[in-house]
Amino acid sequence: MAIGWIYLKYLHSRGILSKRNMKILDIGCQNLFSIPEDEGLSFVLEHRVDDGGEQVRDAIRQLAARSTWPRGIGEPVYFFEFATLCGLDYLAYDIFPGEKIKIFDLNRDSVPEHHRGRFDCVFNFGTTEHVFNQFNAFKVIHDLTRVGGHMFHQVPTAGYINHGYWVYSPRVFLELAQANNYEVSAFWITGPQGTSLIENEARAPALVWDDSLPENARLGWQQNPVPNALINALLLKKGREEFRLVLDTTTSNKAPEPALAGGYDTPRLHRSPAVMLRKARRFIPRVRLSAIRR
Repeated sequence: MAIGWIYLKYLHSRGILSKRNMKILDIGCQNLFSIPEDEGLSFVLEHRVDDGGEQVRDAIRQLAARSTWPRGIGEPVYFFEFATLCGLDYLAYDIFPGEKIKIFDLNRDSVPEHHRGRFDCVFNFGTTEHVFNQFNAFKVIHDLTRVGGHMFHQVPTAGYINHGYWVYSPRVFLELAQANNYEVSAFWITGPQGTSLIENEARAPALVWDDSLPENARLGWQQNPVPNALINALLLKKGREEFRLVLDTTTSNKAPEPALAGGYDTPRLHRSPAVMLRKARRFIPRVRLSAIRR
């Protein structure tokens, strides 16, 4: 779970991280990679009420040296270290104790009342794919975000075999946005970030490659490595509605039972994913960002 500097820089360029004292909730306490010393200092000084003198400049120099991808000098940099220098109000939900962390189980826990609708930006940089209960994880993110606040998701959409439990279809975020009155502020795919061989990643008993099994094409997969790619979705929460799920009926031959469908975003169940992608495409950043490895 890590944030590349270019993504903070991008969000800042959109004005999302530009205000002082903004409240950030990190879904999983993230590392921060590849901080350029000059850009990092400029970012910090823009957010602080004072320049902090040489102490702040020395702190940025150290963070820049430690944050170099894939391994800098000394211990990795945590996002909260940089956020604290900026004077940002930072908190992480995580299952491991540590600084600026609230112990929280995304599988089971609900957002406490004093955190509901409090945060200006909620980050999901490679966390929810490790959580089995997807409904609760995305409901938590929804409940934490204030009206007018943003959610940023960066999660696997191809490859990353055995990286976590889930690899996401773009439809997950586009249809959740429709169901929950989110504006799709930006949507793009990062990658390819290397490739994976299924044979190396999907470890199982030897019989998994038994040629007598239907379409068990071991040789075909050896010749076709799977590219790794990440979805990036920047969503703006526009209303106070309770979190809603969507229901996938694209393989159904008729509409679902009305009593069942009532609990879902039924007016949009049959909207074409291709149409949603065309509508979201106008939000794709015009400047291609360099890929950052996870």
